[in-house]
Amino acid sequence: MATRLSVLPNWLGDLVMATPALRRFGAGSEHVVVGAPHLVDLVLDLGLADRGVDYDRRGADRGVSGLWRAARGLSALEPEVALVLGPSLRAAALPALAGIPQRQGVGGEGRELFLTRVHRVRGGLRSQHLSQTWWDVTGGAGQVPSPRWRPGRRGQEGWRALMERRPELTAPFAVFAAGATFGPTKRWPTHFFAETAGRLHASHGLRPVFVGSGDARERETAAALAEATGGVSLAGETDLPVLVGALADASLFVGNDSGPMHVAAAVGIPTVGIFGSTSPVWTAPRGPAARTVGPAPVDCSPCFRATCPFALECLRQVEPSAVLGAVERLLGSPPPREARP
Repeated sequence: MATRLSVLPNWLGDLVMATPALRRFGAGSEHVVVGAPHLVDLVLDLGLADRGVDYDRRGADRGVSGLWRAARGLSALEPEVALVLGPSLRAAALPALAGIPQRQGVGGEGRELFLTRVHRVRGGLRSQHLSQTWWDVTGGAGQVPSPRWRPGRRGQEGWRALMERRPELTAPFAVFAAGATFGPTKRWPTHFFAETAGRLHASHGLRPVFVGSGDARERETAAALAEATGGVSLAGETDLPVLVGALADASLFVGNDSGPMHVAAAVGIPTVGIFGSTSPVWTAPRGPAARTVGPAPVDCSPCFRATCPFALECLRQVEPSAVLGAVERLLGSPPPREARP
């Protein structure tokens, strides 16, 4: 069986959007993925590839020497063709240095130097959804299917273990993601999250559960929101497979344009994504139960910047009422207060 290699994106959300392309590209072959260790672990747990190779570009494999060492390891696998999903010049150089004869991907950032088949998007990369672009790179016909994920064995077992330690998670709950690794231009104001979570708890009986990375800022934010709303903070307590398990059990997701937003849509729960500096045209969550709110109509949006030289009007002008309206369209209005049991 022929071996095919996929160079993974750097971000969780991009990995979700790449799912249809990964499935199509790897079909009928031994599919090997290379990328950040935490993403490789997730891909293998989800069954999206047969083998994984860690490439820690910021750690053990950093620098030119790390790139060469990783390339030599890949060459021993003798892949025939590589799909480059990573956004950097380094991502395209890796399979080229490994001697893989066919290398396909999207042009830009100098990647053309190392690709044998360059895909270009008419109108610019951000003029269509990123999942469509990667689908087209692999030769997929027509409209790209929506990503679909189911928790893997590791994610299921880890989530069950977490629920045993935290019995409050057995009640119907909504997941909120108030952080975004990209930067403040993706972070809806924290007090808006508190208001939205509190109102949904009161109206729909959904306990707020706040997720996030182990970063100190995200842990502090999630803990403060949990205290303010009578919810639960899981920031820093879930690796990526367990996060997939948690989201698959949730009744609703509300959060910033982030990796958890895309995962929530992929596992099929009602999902509302909040956009500021980025564009739903390019990276909206995809699926029948996914909706977006924002950015507010200001002249500079979408700017795709991580920091804002102004006052984040694109996010601050997105009111909780708009987000709650999107939620109600997905869940339906709650019954009148006097009719509730």
